[in-house]
Amino acid sequence: MDIVGTKSRVRNTLTNTVTGLAMKLVTLIANFVIRTVFIRYLGMEYTGVSAVFTDILTILSFSELGIGSAITFALYKPMANQDYRQIARLMHLYKTAYRMIAAVIFLGGLALVPFLDRIIADAPSVKEDLKIIFLLYVVNTAVSYLLVYKSTLFTANQQAYILSFLNIGMVIVRTVVQLLVIICFGRFLLYLILTIFFTMLQNIMISLKADSQFREIRQHNKERLTPEERRHVFRDSKASALYKISGTVLTGTDSVVISAFLGTGIVGMATNYTMIINGIYALSLPFLNSVTASIGNLAASKGSERQYELFRMMNFVCEWFFCLSTVCLFVLLDEFIGSVWFDEHLLIGFWALLFLCLDFFIKGNTTIVSSFRSANGLFVQGQYRPLIMAVLNIAVSVIAVKAIGLPGVYFGTVLSRAATQLWYDPLILYKHVFKRTAKSYFCEYAVWGILLVSASVISKWINCILVLSVPLLSFLVHALVCVAVVCLFTVIVFGKSNTFHNCISYLCGVVKKTAKRQ
Repeated sequence: MDIVGTKSRVRNTLTNTVTGLAMKLVTLIANFVIRTVFIRYLGMEYTGVSAVFTDILTILSFSELGIGSAITFALYKPMANQDYRQIARLMHLYKTAYRMIAAVIFLGGLALVPFLDRIIADAPSVKEDLKIIFLLYVVNTAVSYLLVYKSTLFTANQQAYILSFLNIGMVIVRTVVQLLVIICFGRFLLYLILTIFFTMLQNIMISLKADSQFREIRQHNKERLTPEERRHVFRDSKASALYKISGTVLTGTDSVVISAFLGTGIVGMATNYTMIINGIYALSLPFLNSVTASIGNLAASKGSERQYELFRMMNFVCEWFFCLSTVCLFVLLDEFIGSVWFDEHLLIGFWALLFLCLDFFIKGNTTIVSSFRSANGLFVQGQYRPLIMAVLNIAVSVIAVKAIGLPGVYFGTVLSRAATQLWYDPLILYKHVFKRTAKSYFCEYAVWGILLVSASVISKWINCILVLSVPLLSFLVHALVCVAVVCLFTVIVFGKSNTFHNCISYLCGVVKKTAKRQ
């Protein structure tokens, strides 16, 4: 087994990023196709029910309690040192914990069955029993925790590309089969049963691949962590759990609140937007996830100054990507859903879209901070910030949805994230890792915020003038306008900065190295 060393860090980051991006693109396209067929063959009500039940199970999944992040962090050092005995100890703890989590999710789902009528305000017009549908979602979520823990070995070993290849193949096969079931039979329950089957099959394939590649670990299957080591892991897990819970609350409660106060039909309309927005966000994750293991390796072998240089460059790329994406989403999303994909009766309105895009921008630009925080094991520091954010989100969303409807739900998410995560997490990172003030970070963030607003206004104005008769052609032209405006503004504002030139030099170097290997 090849344990990746420091010299391979850039190469593996690039490989993981490219394959991860391919996986996310395939998944995004597959979800888009499935959603389109869902709405056309089954109706918006099924889409709303699917979104609500998925988010309910997302909330139940907070029982994972950050154990995955804590163990992934704990694996970096033994993986780099080829300490198979310690890896086996950690994986046994991981396996035991995830089996317990699967049981908690299943039992928790069963306990929620009697309360489904209260969670869903207006009973949707679906043929199947809602309780049976919900139980199938519960089973799928529970089995997703069985055997999947072994995927952590590939992540910690900077070989996430192996998981990407497996997932791409599975997504393609699963999507084709599910489409045939929906189109030919129109049976939602059969669709859900197939989803469970493919979830189990994917986990089994990952498990077999891990057993084959990491044979040395299996020689130490009877090894167990010492009580002190377990306490250390669970200490980090406890702190990481609060971050996990807050993320779960922010992503998992919106559909539940909308369903309870506005109905599942509105949920279906809103999830058309969130599916695309979450898909765009997912495109950034291959890069962020692939560098997290590299950051963990770097944190163990280099000083804070080297980490700071890497952070500055990665943060710039991250801010540019999310600025460009936010402008495109704000300017183009209504046009895409209302003209290209479906029609105007599925639009959610200006203010709901605005708050969704603002949350996307804030969330995206704090992701790189979270990656460095996790890679450096900063689980205890600032552990109560996520709890405050979660409570604030629920309280504001429930109050605001009564006052202004759908926009109020997303306003609560934006307010809670901006009031806590936006400023607090960078302070923690700069204080404990970089050992310096975060003033430069906030100044640069403010500049990107001004650039975001300016580019959105200019792009919107130009696109109002450039209206073509063919909807798809008009959409593509408008997309090019958004990209051109953001890129032009970026060069004007940051063209003379060292970070900008470092990013360009780095990208050119990567292209040259890649070309030489071909």
